[in-house]
Amino acid sequence: MDALDQQKKDELYQSLMAKYDAADKIGQDGIDAAKKDASSKNMWAGIIDGVTQLGQANAVSRGMSVPKSQGGDILRRSADQSVSGAAADRKAEIEKYLMKDRLSSQVDSQLMGEKDRADKAAQTELDNQFREKKLKADTDSDQLRAKNDAANRKAMLDANALQQNEKKEEHDYKLTTPYGMANSEGDAKILKEAHESKQAFDSKIQEMIDLRTKYGGEMFNREAVSRGKQLSKDLLLEYKNMAKLGVLSKSDEGIINAIIPADPLAFSLVPGQDPIMNNLKKFKEDSDKDFVTRVNTRTRNGMMPKADFPKTVTNDKGETATVANADELAEANAEGFN
Repeated sequence: MDALDQQKKDELYQSLMAKYDAADKIGQDGIDAAKKDASSKNMWAGIIDGVTQLGQANAVSRGMSVPKSQGGDILRRSADQSVSGAAADRKAEIEKYLMKDRLSSQVDSQLMGEKDRADKAAQTELDNQFREKKLKADTDSDQLRAKNDAANRKAMLDANALQQNEKKEEHDYKLTTPYGMANSEGDAKILKEAHESKQAFDSKIQEMIDLRTKYGGEMFNREAVSRGKQLSKDLLLEYKNMAKLGVLSKSDEGIINAIIPADPLAFSLVPGQDPIMNNLKKFKEDSDKDFVTRVNTRTRNGMMPKADFPKTVTNDKGETATVANADELAEANAEGFN
């Protein structure tokens, strides 16, 4: 019971006590008044009895017969009844109070029962509200968890996709060569090494052809002759290197020496013809074809045609880039530019 309920109880108790005191006072006052009235009546009853006795004595002295008076008895009975009635009234007032006290206790009990029921109903309402809020919170939490799980899954998928894309780009970069995508990393390594040798090979054989074209047979320009002989040695080494890499045919060294002249500026013994120049051009043509054939076996789509540089390439997003040579074109292709 809280302080407010105790205060009400105290107020009710004080009120009932005041009513009890009032009822008791009314009853007691009634008894006191009845006693006072009875005392007066008894006094008058005594006077009446005395007067009656005098009258009777006088009558007797005269030889008269007088009936006994009942006035005093009537007054005494009336006095007794007044006192008894006042006592009964006091008892009735007290009984009325006691009844009110019992009723008050019943009302108090009923009020306490109603309070308990109200408290229980309020607690039930609070419990229901708590359950509703908890259910909503759980639902919101489940929805948030599901949303977070979906976001995490998407982030994981995106990360996996990015990782896979990075791995693919890394793998494609390893397979990228100046001649297109190689079949394997081993082929790519060979083709990248062969590319440098092929550039050197083409440069040297073309310089030999240019020397032959410029000088024909020459023996007095020792600088040109020396350069031609050096180019012949270098060209033979480049050929052997590419043959070792597998991008040119492995031919007998004697045959190669016969094809590549030791002195590109030697005089021709065939009038009107230049077998040295013819051999150089034929050797260049045949080695180019052989190189293309062997590169095709090591690339996915065959050897790329020779590109004209600078060249503009485009990716799927519409972005453009300019490449200046075959190496830059190979890198651009690995990044999705075509």
